[in-house]
Amino acid sequence: MNRPRPVREVSGWPLSLTEFAVVLVNIAVVFGLRRLFDSWDYFGPTAISLGAAHLLAWLMRRARLSMLVSVVTSMVIMVFFIANARYGSTTAALIPTADTWRALGDHMSLAWDEFAVVKAPAPALEGFVVALMVVMWVVATISDMAAFRVRTVLEALLPATTIFVFTALLGVDDGRVLTTAGFLAAAGLFLLASRIAFPLSAAVPVGRASSSQPLVQLRAGVAIVAAALLLGVVAGPLLPGVGGEPVIDWKNLDGSGGSRVTLSPLVDARGRLVQQSDVELFRVKTDLETGAYWRTTSLDSYENGVWGSKYTYTSAQGTLSKPDSSQGVIIQADITITNLGDIWLPTPYEAVSVSGIDASWDDESSSLVTASGRTTPGTQYSVRAIIPTYTPASLRAASGFIPDDIRIRYTALPTDVSSRVTGLARELTADLSTNFDRALALQQFFQDNFTYSIDVNPGHDNDRLETFVFDERVGYCEQFAGTYAVMARSIGLPTRVAVGFTPGERVGDEFIVRGTYYHAWPEVWIDGSWVSFEPTPGRGSPQAVAWTDVQPAQAGGFETAPDDEEVNEGGQLALPSTTLDVDDNLLDLNQDETADGAATGDGGGVPSWLVPLLSIVAVVLMLCLGWWFGLPALVALRRRRRHGAAADSRARVFEIWRDVTNEYSSHGRMIKPHETRREFIDRLRVDAWVPSVKLDALATSTDDSQYGAAEPTDSEIESLRELGDEIISTLYDRGDAGDKIRRRLNPRSLMS
Repeated sequence: MNRPRPVREVSGWPLSLTEFAVVLVNIAVVFGLRRLFDSWDYFGPTAISLGAAHLLAWLMRRARLSMLVSVVTSMVIMVFFIANARYGSTTAALIPTADTWRALGDHMSLAWDEFAVVKAPAPALEGFVVALMVVMWVVATISDMAAFRVRTVLEALLPATTIFVFTALLGVDDGRVLTTAGFLAAAGLFLLASRIAFPLSAAVPVGRASSSQPLVQLRAGVAIVAAALLLGVVAGPLLPGVGGEPVIDWKNLDGSGGSRVTLSPLVDARGRLVQQSDVELFRVKTDLETGAYWRTTSLDSYENGVWGSKYTYTSAQGTLSKPDSSQGVIIQADITITNLGDIWLPTPYEAVSVSGIDASWDDESSSLVTASGRTTPGTQYSVRAIIPTYTPASLRAASGFIPDDIRIRYTALPTDVSSRVTGLARELTADLSTNFDRALALQQFFQDNFTYSIDVNPGHDNDRLETFVFDERVGYCEQFAGTYAVMARSIGLPTRVAVGFTPGERVGDEFIVRGTYYHAWPEVWIDGSWVSFEPTPGRGSPQAVAWTDVQPAQAGGFETAPDDEEVNEGGQLALPSTTLDVDDNLLDLNQDETADGAATGDGGGVPSWLVPLLSIVAVVLMLCLGWWFGLPALVALRRRRRHGAAADSRARVFEIWRDVTNEYSSHGRMIKPHETRREFIDRLRVDAWVPSVKLDALATSTDDSQYGAAEPTDSEIESLRELGDEIISTLYDRGDAGDKIRRRLNPRSLMS
């Protein structure tokens, strides 16, 4: 008859190596996630969350808490950990508040919306980071439980492997070989260490009988894993067909034929304005003295409070579009990228031709996209563009006819859009007969009644929409352009949101464009042309004055640089007697913000992540100390209360016996319901933990007190108490330090 194999206790270096290997596998997954993002901003929070989860799992394993208790405890601590690490300013005494959940909900909602449209490499939005912290915490908990409690190798690797495969399917190719090799090496080490620590059967000798077989197995196994990994990494890329077309194109299963789905630039508009104010992004050399709005793209869809786009890009060389030259003048612009890291290329609107760069073009949005995936310092290209010269008379005389394809696409709004906002739009334009006059009326509503400021809450979803329009009336370009577009669409005007930059600062025959000039504005379709309007107070396009009646304006004005300023070779504008370090000012345009709005990665003072991290460490330390000292104190208090509540001397003796049996229970020796005291003592003799004479004396005295005619005296009870304390002390001192810690922290002692 086959009997189940008993679980063998494991300790020493095989167990430690296995524990290290599990963490290494999951860390390899976190490194691999870099293929999904355009920066390392996600890495620190995700790795810290993973490490905290593994440490907690290790502590609970050492305390021998049950799997159910461990999982529940881990999930509760995860909530407190992430809430304070990412939303520390919204918690009260480290406890999540309604503001915490509201901020989390906003970030997760935005991340969910963008997950459906964003394409790697994506910016590390706060919602993505928080989601990864949760995912990796759960992965760490499951993998530790599978590896060391259930002792199943495949199940321990399954969570990490799932995330790794997900990353491989959606991530960019950069770092593919390195991250794959790292994950396979870590997984191989875990498989090897796990088999040494938890062998399925007696180990087959692989060396001399006198050798330490685990060490020999380790050396042989590492050699095999290293050889297999080397063969795969070196020989794999050399196999025939590696560079060919995939049998199944995972990244084009929708049959879009090369469409590029992109993240809305408005998602981090406020972050760009706050963080990049002094950073030079690009330069434009042109004979257009006033400069222009340097446009990057336009957004055509509005869902869940987010403006986004989906366009199909084709190769951009030579002629791009053929706008009506009778409505504008052709200009030349030579553009040099200095610190702009984006997929879109800034151009005057509307680009006619481009040269000097490998790019893609979308005619629908008039957008140029760099073929390399991101602009880099030193990129240069030339654009010919037509600058419109509309007049109010020509726009009023335009036909009001709107083709179905334009109307359906550019007037679409969600069914739950604010009725108060759309009702106001109809009220403001009720008496106007032309599309131009209606568009102009909406613009003037914002120009006359609102104030520009970036010191406000971001977004333009339904709640923010109403608060912005009817209460605050203070905001920045994202809110003005987005709200204008919603109101214009609600009255039947085809509208989209354009994104780009105001002209910038003129130095000689160049315009220096910095982060502070980042901007968004609406464009309204009027008789076949996309006409720009300017609802943002304090902003105005030099080319649109004729029909918007808004004077040229931008952050800092249009003053040209003083004559004594020079342009250094590094591409930065140098003030008199001042040299700006490009590296010191270089920031990633997609750098995210912390929950309280403070910019991260400022490079000075205390890092923004350090304070919440130290708070978490302090909370965990307090919890550990509270458990270490509080649990024994509660047990002692409960014991005193039991003894104090004893009704008579017989009950007092029984409580002494109960104290001893409770201590034995913590060592895994419980008295069975059908056992007499004498039978229980006889069973304990086998362990020889306590001299038999003491156990016999305790059992005899307890039986006599319960069944004898005379009640025990106070002196007899005191002697028996001393005997019970001696037995408990002997039991407490047995075992190693880990065993003592486990018994001290075991919450079951409160239930005895």
